[in-house]
Amino acid sequence: MPIRSHPGLPLAAHDLWLAWNSDLLLLSGFVLAALVYWRGSQELWQRSNRARTQRTRQLLAAAGGMLALVVALISPLDALGELLSWAHMAQHTLLALVAAPLLVLGTRPATMLWGLPAAWRHTNLVRRTLAIGGRIWHTLSRLPVAFALHASTLWIWHLPVVYGRALEHELIHVAQHSCVLGSALLFWSAIIRAGTQRRAHGAALLALFLLAIQSSLLSALLLVARRPWYRAYTETSPAWDLTPLQDQQYAAMIMMVSCDLIYLVAALGLLTHWLRGDMQPYPIASEKQGARS
Repeated sequence: MPIRSHPGLPLAAHDLWLAWNSDLLLLSGFVLAALVYWRGSQELWQRSNRARTQRTRQLLAAAGGMLALVVALISPLDALGELLSWAHMAQHTLLALVAAPLLVLGTRPATMLWGLPAAWRHTNLVRRTLAIGGRIWHTLSRLPVAFALHASTLWIWHLPVVYGRALEHELIHVAQHSCVLGSALLFWSAIIRAGTQRRAHGAALLALFLLAIQSSLLSALLLVARRPWYRAYTETSPAWDLTPLQDQQYAAMIMMVSCDLIYLVAALGLLTHWLRGDMQPYPIASEKQGARS
């Protein structure tokens, strides 16, 4: 629940800076994940021959991903997302276009594994769980599957009926954010893996192009709509000096600009990588080998 200076009253502009999410389960999850990552990265770096610059880039990427999650889910933006459509869209943008790619670049399965206590790492339960989870992840992160999951997530969760339910029920709201982040992690994992395989560059570029088109189409529909799609914001946006339609238009512009920009940057990165012919083994594979040692 967000911290507010006037409990029981609707969130006002002068209270926004106090509206931090104080959910203990969420906060403890962030802290635990950060500690496990730090411990695991230190263990792996002592056993690997990676250059200091590579380690620093990986650490900065993971830190940037965690920071994006904090801004999206813990900062006052989370409370504002329940009142304004553009703030909710900003949350989804941070989850799918900032946090997800940075976490994929900065976090490896072996890193989190080595962050666990030694006694846990060698138990049959952990090994079986990781083996099953690894197979599921490998299947779902194949480019066609990941693209389909992420694209369908984009459309399903922005349908007025589904979106409205998410605003009314906390569990559905959590599921919405989890689906956005989870499908984005799968998609960016597939894209980054394709970046290391010369034959897969074309498919990755096509996937980015198609996803950019779908995002632009959805944002265009929101932008030109004559009526607001989401009724919940019709009662809250006027308190912030916005009409419901203006609020929705701002949300549409955030989606259009951010999606087109991020997907363009990713496509240019893939194209540059392909033209240079600088193919490297997928980092996860090399770290898995290190994890077995």
